[in-house]
Amino acid sequence: MVCENQYTDNGYLEDYLNYYVGCHENYSRTCSRIHFFDGDFDYDKFEQVIVNPTANAERLGNYLGFMVVKPIPMTFIGRTCLKLPENYALPDHAVITREYTADLFGLKLTVSSLAFQEQDRVVAACSSSSIWCLLHALKLRRIKSPAQITMAATESSKIINTFPSTGLNTAEIERALEYFDLRQHQISPHASSNENLPLLKEVVQTYIDSNIPLILGLECQQKQPNVPYKAAGEHAVTIIGYGINQSGEMDKLIVHDDRSGPFSILRFVPDYTVKTTEKKVTVLISEEFYVNTAEIEAHECPEVMVYNNLIIATDPRVRIGFDPIAQTVDGIATLLRSTFTMLASALPGPLKAVVTSKVKLQKSSEYKQKVKTQCVSNKSEILTRNFPKYLWIGEYSVNGKPLFDLVFDSTNLPQGEAYLCSAFYDESAPDTLTKLATVHYDDVIAKREKYTNYSPDFIHQVLRVVKSKNKPNRFFNYLDKVFGRAWMPQLIKNTEIANKQLKEQDCRLVLQHSFDNKNEATTDRFKALLDIQAVRAYEWKKEPEPKEEIQARWLIWVISEFGALFIGEDSDETGHPTLTGARPARIGGELIQKPEDPNTIYVNCFSGRYSKNFANKPEKDIFLSNAMTKISDILGGNDYTFVLDERLNTK
Repeated sequence: MVCENQYTDNGYLEDYLNYYVGCHENYSRTCSRIHFFDGDFDYDKFEQVIVNPTANAERLGNYLGFMVVKPIPMTFIGRTCLKLPENYALPDHAVITREYTADLFGLKLTVSSLAFQEQDRVVAACSSSSIWCLLHALKLRRIKSPAQITMAATESSKIINTFPSTGLNTAEIERALEYFDLRQHQISPHASSNENLPLLKEVVQTYIDSNIPLILGLECQQKQPNVPYKAAGEHAVTIIGYGINQSGEMDKLIVHDDRSGPFSILRFVPDYTVKTTEKKVTVLISEEFYVNTAEIEAHECPEVMVYNNLIIATDPRVRIGFDPIAQTVDGIATLLRSTFTMLASALPGPLKAVVTSKVKLQKSSEYKQKVKTQCVSNKSEILTRNFPKYLWIGEYSVNGKPLFDLVFDSTNLPQGEAYLCSAFYDESAPDTLTKLATVHYDDVIAKREKYTNYSPDFIHQVLRVVKSKNKPNRFFNYLDKVFGRAWMPQLIKNTEIANKQLKEQDCRLVLQHSFDNKNEATTDRFKALLDIQAVRAYEWKKEPEPKEEIQARWLIWVISEFGALFIGEDSDETGHPTLTGARPARIGGELIQKPEDPNTIYVNCFSGRYSKNFANKPEKDIFLSNAMTKISDILGGNDYTFVLDERLNTK
């Protein structure tokens, strides 16, 4: 253990300037900071480590964290970052942590923890400390002190005393969160009944798995021997994790409680009597009281807590809350179980499918990193798709193996098109999801109100999109299938940029239909453009074949991103990107006319800028064949015959 004296803690310094400096007592403006190591060392060894440029802190043992000691009486524990207990790192626990760094006399120390501090009952009530812990768990860059949090919460209060020692009410907590540009979602159970317990656990698991902490409002009930429970006031803790038992159910919350310390445990105890009405509710009991099972079974625990409020703080861009997404994910899970049951009845052998679902709120960048590292059949589609910053993810597993994810836009309107796409972890997942939508779509529609503009979930939306082959934009998917995906050009010539060729596209033809090929004088625009091309030497064959040049006229063509046919001139200074303005396009090539056979136009896909993106020759042949059909339909009205370039068989 090393004590660092005269340490300036930014959080305490702000509290000092806001409150303690006005006290008659001369409180110090500096603190002490105690560092903890698990190794044995004396002063001489410690001094050798800090002065030796090649030595590192590992010689002192593993770093366990630090604690700031404030120079005030009684409630002196300031910012404390202690290493996460080892048993909390096991798979049956989920805890939010972040990396903290500390500089100890030149030694760079790091610890994985979550900051905690004790309320001092003046500038920081329990709710202020809970908000402070929540801001740390959200990994915000700049975190205000408890005094500043309290002032932000009571800024518009009519009370003169802006440092309420009795704590902040719910409205003040919400005001403080809004001050830090956070959107708050509140869940207030009518009572801590067994019906509300699954909802509480589901919400906690969803947000903790999403690395989002929660503030839990509690009503403390205390009991003396042979005396009924009495309300002892309200309390607020920050939920930073949870634990599950051997049966897979959540049985405890891991919280930062300014009364009992960091990483404290609150146990769920159902059917507990706390009032004279003999009404049984679910209570939370601190780990220190939970060891006495006899008192708990006799409903004689000295203190129990009844939850009455749950506050979640998220980025303001998250507009769709938990409820509609949870209803959607649970509803699809129910339909998925029904689908597997139906499939099992059609098979001779037994088919047992245990379907589980989970909801997460993730940054799109984090979700893409997850998809990139896992076996996802449509990985390219997910990674290259444009997503909003935050996504709701519905994860589905069958018999413990991931099946598919449903991806929702968290920034959309509640009545908007929130469902974006699906990620498939199994080859059978697309067919399973399509089967689900096909079988249950009509039933879901029948149960909906006919004349309503609002739905409490997105089940109908998911089924509708999946039923249409899981392709939200069928226009672009059709073009991808017929002409290949749209790609950026592999090369843009310097002359195309220097001569501003990319902006001057008057010489090109943009053709979608056959009537686009006629001008006001009903002249064939393609024929007119081709006829003004000079007959030039065209390198018909290149190395390693014997070189051969022919005399020909030619133009270049490309299918645009939106399916239009672009045709234009070719030169040493220009190319296919000149036609598209260097925008994404699909397959492209050349249109060649030999003077000895002017009515025959040879079509190929020789475009080094676009067609080279299609390395698979059979696939490229399909795209070229479809493009030939489009070219013939649009340009074939002037006695032209379009044939495939004979060289295609050798390429």
